[in-house]
Amino acid sequence: MTDRVLLDPSTVMEVETAAGDVFPGSSATFTMLIDDPSPAVEWYRNMFIGRDHVHYVASDDEALGGVVIFSVMMTAVQKIGVQYRIIVWSVKSIVRKVIEAPAPMSFPDLLTAVDPHLGAHRKLFAKLDRAHVTSPSAQNTLLKLENDEPKLRIKIGVLFAKQGQTEETAMYQNEHGSPAFEEFLDLLGDRVRLKGFTGYSAQLDTSHDGSGTHSVHRSKFAGYEIMFHVSTLLQYDPTDEQRIQRKRFIGNDIVMIVFMDGDTTYNIECMASQYTRVVFVVQPIDHPELGPAYAVAAGTMKGLRAFGPPVYSVYPRSEAFIETLLAKCINGEKATMASTEFVIRDRRTRKGYLDIFHADYANPKALRKKQLRKDNSLELIPVYTQDLAASTASAAQAFTLELAMDAFPHPISAVETHGDSLLFGTPEGLYISAIGSLECHKVVNMPSISQIVVSPTTDSLLVRTNKLIVALSLSAVLAGDSPGVAVVPARNPSAVDVATIGETTFIAAVQCSAAGASATDGSYSLEVFHAASGDITLAKSVPLRGAPTALAIVPSLRGALIGLDLDFVFVPFTNYFSMPVCTLATTKPMRTRLLKLPDDAIAGAGAADRASLDSAAVARLLAADALTPSAAHGVFPLADSGETLLCYDTFGVVLKSDLQLDRNRIFEWVSPPVHYFVASNALLVVVYRTFSEVYSLRNGSCIESHLVTSPAEYFCRGNSLYLPSWEPLTSTCSLYRLLPKPSPFLAASAGNAPPPLARAYSRFPAQQSRPTPRSAIATRCRMLTS
Repeated sequence: MTDRVLLDPSTVMEVETAAGDVFPGSSATFTMLIDDPSPAVEWYRNMFIGRDHVHYVASDDEALGGVVIFSVMMTAVQKIGVQYRIIVWSVKSIVRKVIEAPAPMSFPDLLTAVDPHLGAHRKLFAKLDRAHVTSPSAQNTLLKLENDEPKLRIKIGVLFAKQGQTEETAMYQNEHGSPAFEEFLDLLGDRVRLKGFTGYSAQLDTSHDGSGTHSVHRSKFAGYEIMFHVSTLLQYDPTDEQRIQRKRFIGNDIVMIVFMDGDTTYNIECMASQYTRVVFVVQPIDHPELGPAYAVAAGTMKGLRAFGPPVYSVYPRSEAFIETLLAKCINGEKATMASTEFVIRDRRTRKGYLDIFHADYANPKALRKKQLRKDNSLELIPVYTQDLAASTASAAQAFTLELAMDAFPHPISAVETHGDSLLFGTPEGLYISAIGSLECHKVVNMPSISQIVVSPTTDSLLVRTNKLIVALSLSAVLAGDSPGVAVVPARNPSAVDVATIGETTFIAAVQCSAAGASATDGSYSLEVFHAASGDITLAKSVPLRGAPTALAIVPSLRGALIGLDLDFVFVPFTNYFSMPVCTLATTKPMRTRLLKLPDDAIAGAGAADRASLDSAAVARLLAADALTPSAAHGVFPLADSGETLLCYDTFGVVLKSDLQLDRNRIFEWVSPPVHYFVASNALLVVVYRTFSEVYSLRNGSCIESHLVTSPAEYFCRGNSLYLPSWEPLTSTCSLYRLLPKPSPFLAASAGNAPPPLARAYSRFPAQQSRPTPRSAIATRCRMLTS
């Protein structure tokens, strides 16, 4: 890290820790992702308008907290039945849900499925007449309710400071900038003449030059129009010693950039504004490797949610830096809008629009005119997924899709990657191919392969079937030689994982002592092995109380986490961790315990093995009934931070390295069931039966959403998310790979491939992917790469 100090924190602001010293350039990914973009979160604008839908309206201050609108549209989905997209509008929040059913549901059943509390008060709801559902005034009210500023606009303050200036008033007194500052402004946007300007003015005077003659404007960035309030371009009045005219613009901007032309440290304490929440300091420097560059630091108001992209200490003077900075500015404003202060304001605004809607369409007069009626049948005309996908799929920010394997003659049941090699399992055996190549060859005959795991530290390739686990020589497989084979002594395994902790490599496998229908809850155990120099020896065997639903070795915890029903059972591997076998239990939200060991959590566990670390934090964390889980789904170690993502069937939470849950990061899924979870360093991909969503791991915001035209089983093995496509007419299989999308402003260079996704596992026992028509994959490919 550089020793340069650009920004001093204050009592109310903190300085963001830099992700690294120098911006990694062409190897960087996810550098300009926008949190909660309109296509992903504005369902009413992008999906409901122009398609058949209904509204149910209720009002009760005591039972419902005011007016509630329940909006529903229906999609016909092949092989599933119907899919309901629902928006629940209330003073507290706007909730989006997806419910799937084999046949149309009644309104009471659908209401209860979305929220049991609303279902208990279903008699309060009445159905709005269709004429009013489609009326422009009603639609306009809901559009404002969803987003009262639909035009994507943002204003950003830019303050110029000279060497040695530490007082804000002195900075505002600078009548002109330096050459380095003018160069920075040219990178930010275009100079525009304010008089007669017809674009977004951000309250600048465009009629009489009352706020200056020119400004800096960027007409389009990630769909946003940006106007900069530049201190040296705002009107200069020699008689205004306090520069009130300049301060009233920049001081009312949520985000401010301080350009410090010198090595003076900017102290946030000198900032008089009570409104600015995010501050960036940019300082021109000559870097020994990059040449002309910018040193950068970011400060945010304490309590503000984290937001990306990550900030590096030094950037080259380029468009790539500006794109990253602007994405950070936009997300900083979005994080501010999600803070408690602004959420309270939003609730007041929502209450106003809901009251207007109720007064206009759901008052007693409307009931007498039968504009509202008590009706339990939804009577919806279904929208077909092809239509929805074609017109509502959001532009991909984060991921792109490429063909990894085409016209393979067998179904593909497991995938792993190592370097440029693609390893995949089929009913006929294990195959290897170079990624992007159409040629492949068989490594070994082995039927019913369910999982493949690479262990480079032990030069091993673990291959799991329903009967056994074998370890092959990885180097021999990659070289095309006949590999040596060792058997991992675990019977009827349902999952396996491998990781190195310290100097020791561990293999963890879930074993079932009885096969098939004869298996009982007492048949399962976790077998932990040491792997070294080709030898595999049993280190620990832990009986389990049932069939697990998730397994992962967590190196930061020096043990494994196993999903069992509602719980995650932690099994330590080494004496480094003093905690005995215990359970992270998440039952009813208000009665949740952190690391509480029930009497039957581990079969045969003695009193000395039981641990209880109760915490009221989880109860506060999961206070909403909507987050009540019914199954533990997945475990994902986040290697960069030492944290662990725990995924349940209705939500996900982050377990910090100190075994406390992060209350600022709760991921609430929009639809049960969730099939797979894929975690990367920055993003979480949640794949549902007919669509997928990408979330920021920093704060849980939605990044993008992808619709599919028919249900398909995605499966995640190895370092990528793969989508199989079976062509029944030719009896061949194609394989598509979801990859991090490089920034369009970063030139990709050879040898700088995007970083791999973290290894992820589906719910198990593992299921073979259902065949999907190639046409569906082709449609998905077009959507993801649009």
